[in-house]
Amino acid sequence: MRNTTIHSSSRTKLCWAIASTLATGLPLLAQAQQPAVEEIQVTGSRIRAVDGMSTPTPVTAITTAELTDIDPGATVAEQLDNLPQFFSTNTAQRGGSFLFTAAGSFLNLRGMGQNRTLVVLNGTRVAPADAQGSVNVDLFPSALMQRIDVVTGGASAAYGADAVAGVVNFVLDREFQGLKANISTGVTERRDGGNYNFSISGGKGFFDDTLHFIGSVEMRHIDQIPNQQKDRWDNNLDWGRVRNPAWVSATATPNVPLRITVPYVFTSLTAPQGMIVDTTPGFAYRNWTFTDDGKGIRPYSYGDYMSNAGSGTQNNQSGGQEYKYWDQATLRGPSGNEVDQRAGFISLKYDVNERLSLTAQTAYGSSDSGRSGTHGNISIAGALYNYTIYRENAYLPPQLASEMDRLGMKSLQVAPSGFIDGPGMINILDNRISYSTQAQAMYTLGFEYKIDDNWIMTGALQRGRATINAGEINVPLLDKYYMAMDSVRDPSTGQIVCNVALRNPSSAELAAFMKDKLLPSPLNILGVSANSPIGPYDLTKCVPFNPFGLGNANQAAKDWIMSDPKKWTERNLTQDFAELLLTGVVHEGWGAGPISLATGLTWRDESFDQHNGPYFGERGVLNAPELGIRGIPQGFASNANWSIHPFSAVGVGSGQRDVWEWFAEINVPLLQFSTGQSLGSTLAYRSANYSYSGKQASWKLGLDAHVIDSLRWRFTKSSDIREPNFAEIFLTGTGGGAVNDPFRGGENNNGLTAPARPNLELKPEIGSTITSGFVWQPKFAEWIDGLSVSIDWYEINLKDAITTYGIQRIVDDSFAPGNAFACGLIIRLPPTDSRPGLISLIENVNINAAMAQARGVDFELGYRMEPDFFSEQKESLSVRLLGGYLGEQSTTTLAGTTIDSVGGSTRPRWQGLVSANYGLGNWNASVSANYFGRTLSNTTWVEGVDVDYNGIASNTIFNSSLSYRGETKNGMTWRTSLNVTNLFDRAPSIFASASHDTLGRRYQVSLSLDF
Repeated sequence: MRNTTIHSSSRTKLCWAIASTLATGLPLLAQAQQPAVEEIQVTGSRIRAVDGMSTPTPVTAITTAELTDIDPGATVAEQLDNLPQFFSTNTAQRGGSFLFTAAGSFLNLRGMGQNRTLVVLNGTRVAPADAQGSVNVDLFPSALMQRIDVVTGGASAAYGADAVAGVVNFVLDREFQGLKANISTGVTERRDGGNYNFSISGGKGFFDDTLHFIGSVEMRHIDQIPNQQKDRWDNNLDWGRVRNPAWVSATATPNVPLRITVPYVFTSLTAPQGMIVDTTPGFAYRNWTFTDDGKGIRPYSYGDYMSNAGSGTQNNQSGGQEYKYWDQATLRGPSGNEVDQRAGFISLKYDVNERLSLTAQTAYGSSDSGRSGTHGNISIAGALYNYTIYRENAYLPPQLASEMDRLGMKSLQVAPSGFIDGPGMINILDNRISYSTQAQAMYTLGFEYKIDDNWIMTGALQRGRATINAGEINVPLLDKYYMAMDSVRDPSTGQIVCNVALRNPSSAELAAFMKDKLLPSPLNILGVSANSPIGPYDLTKCVPFNPFGLGNANQAAKDWIMSDPKKWTERNLTQDFAELLLTGVVHEGWGAGPISLATGLTWRDESFDQHNGPYFGERGVLNAPELGIRGIPQGFASNANWSIHPFSAVGVGSGQRDVWEWFAEINVPLLQFSTGQSLGSTLAYRSANYSYSGKQASWKLGLDAHVIDSLRWRFTKSSDIREPNFAEIFLTGTGGGAVNDPFRGGENNNGLTAPARPNLELKPEIGSTITSGFVWQPKFAEWIDGLSVSIDWYEINLKDAITTYGIQRIVDDSFAPGNAFACGLIIRLPPTDSRPGLISLIENVNINAAMAQARGVDFELGYRMEPDFFSEQKESLSVRLLGGYLGEQSTTTLAGTTIDSVGGSTRPRWQGLVSANYGLGNWNASVSANYFGRTLSNTTWVEGVDVDYNGIASNTIFNSSLSYRGETKNGMTWRTSLNVTNLFDRAPSIFASASHDTLGRRYQVSLSLDF
């Protein structure tokens, strides 16, 4: 051991260095003799911990090898989602809305949202890849990943903003020596979703190890699992809930549930051939549908159960001959995106001398995710999106035309849904293709300078840039679609033509119509000017088509409508980050141990830009009947629509922000007894000055006590912050939904647009977190020496949680007298009767409104031993249990309404992962079980009253692995393994949540080489 003396002159310099960094005048303690100790890196603390030092912060560490055994062939994000600390993590394969979420993989700790989960790489922040400020973990170099540390508690004082739910630290093996390669492939039991993975990584020292190099390259591909997977499971019979025909009222039939669970459930509001839903008094063909060839009409045959009116209405039905049409027209069941991922990493470390080291590293990752063969969509069930068919329509069946003439009807309403494909059929909305490409590059320069044998200063300067390109292909132009649907006969030729082509308005007429009018657009929430109510087209080339029946369109019309079939968005996020960190021991303590300090300065500058295309499509459209432009549904031809491509409006915005911070963390051992008991404390404080939010502070207090030699108690209390992200302060968002409108007698409006409006006046969220728990490592017998048990209780209270105002609340508040602000957020269509017009748009502004709370218990058990089942054989046995109990996860509005999501479809009270690993010589076998507890379909329903069965069954998935390790004569080691996921091919619940395995049994084989 070496003894270190801090001389007076060095001590004075250090005092000034720390004082200037902290700006608090923190003095150093008196000169002391200190033994040198081995330093280790602990996630959750910035202090360079020493052997024997315990930290109070709960951390779950899991190696990449463990994750591979649990879920081989999957991405790191999918593997981590098996841990009970994570809830419904969005991943590239599971997908989502490509235009909105860009199909990345973003972690969600505690179910509190990806925007409250801080992800770091080797303890350093990286550029976000999402407008929510989230990091796409698919872009990290997993080939060199050593382990992943999950800090399950507030950590803003140590790492900065956003660490409200915790921190996930991806730790690289920076000291790796040698060369290793891995190749693997896998497929599902149904022979789809094939994956192919390759990685190679290496490390080597040069010039007497003064220069050290590590690097890696990796590639991954996952085949698409087709959308039409409805028959993947025998239990998938389209189960659903319908209104119970035996129910009369809660008093008349008290023991009869309002809803019942039955198979073959589907919508009762629309039909693939088109359902005639017109409500004109005396109309004879309401709820009829068209024949398959579109030349006639027939009665629509409702199923066994109808749920269209009264309490418990579900707007659906069960069974019957119409189910067969819906079954063919509707894509559903398990599916998965096609995924391609690439990652590369290079790091150089040069030891200038014994005290100074310089580092440079570059990391690059790309993730492509896509899906093809999906159905397009140009309708939502409801009055706002029904087709308007005019009496002049040239394809109108004669029987229907005669009825319209009898009643003097100029038009009628038709509700379509889906389509059926087949030989000779032409559908305009088929083969929609989605894609997302994310790329991220990070460049880092750093240094480490040992001021003396105690104090170390490190610094880093990083530039990170993330670029996202996402889009949809084969998206119809909605104005062209409806103009082509409005077909009439040319009186001079008798040919079927588009009504707009017959009228053929001039450019001057179109421009004159738009005088003093604005069109809704994400470019400006109040609207943009335009020289036409529709897009820039040659209207004489409009080609009509037959919208009735099944597949009766024509290729020429399809070509015209799909002439510009691509909608895209591009997002760029750049982050510059710099940090200076000083660590060391300020005093050997008072007999209880050394007092250690970490302190530093950070600066972060972020910029954001998002724009969309095609540029002419970033606006709504209007009907202009006098110009031949008519029949565009009110859901599109109003403030409810922001894009010429249907249901594809994406927010736009740009901005820049920066923050300066100083922080300090000190570890103070308080008591140390000869019998082994001890008490230590950790204090951390961070002061930040944000360009928008101003000065903010976060802090943390921790206590760690060895109650007895084998039992530790740990406690933390922290105040954490989350600054408003880009989406909340810069981005004009998207959204929609349904409201009950009190101005119209409580009428339900389910087709309105409700964009999230940015708000520069938002304050940061403040999280208050408490954790308390025990770690038990018994030593009373040799056989139990490898056991380690931890249990930690946590509670997170979030104040000023940022959320949207809420569209129903806006409507309700506007109904209350004197609330002009809420009234100003609502735009209505012109009235058609004595009531106010239908709501078409609500500005769902972001506000600091809600409170949120999460509390529960984490527990972990690990046991390692070397059994002796077989003589003269090397054996090992390890068991690990990770479990979680969720007691509450609630939000409370300013109005005092509290909603607890625990027990809901994605928030089970109990969740756990158990894994066991047994090694015998060169053989190794492992098995794991992932348990997801029983949940409820609807947490507000009472079983037996509101519904006959409200549960979603618990689900346990077993995975297994068998591997063999060998060595060649030249010293190269190799390992081959076979992994089986969902070993027993366990089917999901009939109401499976997002956390249930829906793909079934999967196989993965791999080969690893280590040179």
